Amino acid sequence: DEAAMLSDRIGVMSARPGRFIDIVETGWPRERDSRIASDPAFGKVTARLWDRLRGESMKAMEGEKAR
Repeated sequence: DEAAMLSDRIGVMSARPGRFIDIVETGWPRERDSRIASDPAFGKVTARLWDRLRGESMKAMEGEKAR
């Protein structure tokens, strides 16, 4: 959530090899505060980020099991 609140653009990297798999433009105004978290768009951005992170985390765990 912190990245979504503070950033204009957020990069999500793959598990291995480390490469960008998603770049999210937040679209928030430069002057923002914690109230941005109550905006429905904030929920959509954080859900997208968590979905991508969760997917990469699962891939990384599967890769470790295969070793």
